[in-house]
Amino acid sequence: MLNFAQRPFRFTVPLIAGVLNDEDVRRLEPAALEAVDLVELRIDLCVSAMDEQSVAALALEARARFGKPILATIRHTSEGGQRDFGNRISLYAALAPHVEMIDIEITAAGEFRKVRDICNAAKTALIGSYHNFLLTPDDDALEVIHSTGRSLGADIVKLALMPQNREDIFRIVAFTMRHRTEKIITIGMGQLGASTRLFTPLLGSLITYGAVTRTTAPGQLSAEELSGLFQRLSIR
Repeated sequence: MLNFAQRPFRFTVPLIAGVLNDEDVRRLEPAALEAVDLVELRIDLCVSAMDEQSVAALALEARARFGKPILATIRHTSEGGQRDFGNRISLYAALAPHVEMIDIEITAAGEFRKVRDICNAAKTALIGSYHNFLLTPDDDALEVIHSTGRSLGADIVKLALMPQNREDIFRIVAFTMRHRTEKIITIGMGQLGASTRLFTPLLGSLITYGAVTRTTAPGQLSAEELSGLFQRLSIR
């Protein structure tokens, strides 16, 4: 599990993150998250209107209800999210003291630096994400994305890519192997990429994401499926 007592954080096994919104937090019983190590609160998927007070309350409620570490994500529509927020920075500032991790896109460079400072002050880990729902960029581009995330100050760099063929799968695996000691998350999306959600964690990817009540990305498996496969293959 994660050791949240110090930074940089230590990972000893790949973690399964279960994706929830506000209704899930209030409706689900703790047993529904038995296969989950980490709760990802997707604020952009929330049904209720979200302000600074309500997001902080939601994070506290999720922690009390499920007893799991919390990852908070606010994804704009241009990033694959469901809602846009004019106050995303202030929402992250309200969340940071109450969560273990925050995720923001590397491409949101101006916001990223502000969120990095918020995370540093709160001692909250920062995931710098890159999502490409169309393709898998070439190897040189992947290296640039990774180095950009590092230079911006991400604790963990996440790449979620859309493979078009087996060669893309091999390149995602090779990228994972090259950077396996550098705190990364790699995911191949879509049906073709579904297998990467299982085997890139074996090769060094720190977190894989499983559906609890709904899929939030193409090719996503359920948290229960991932947990069962991890146990069967002695990945954890």
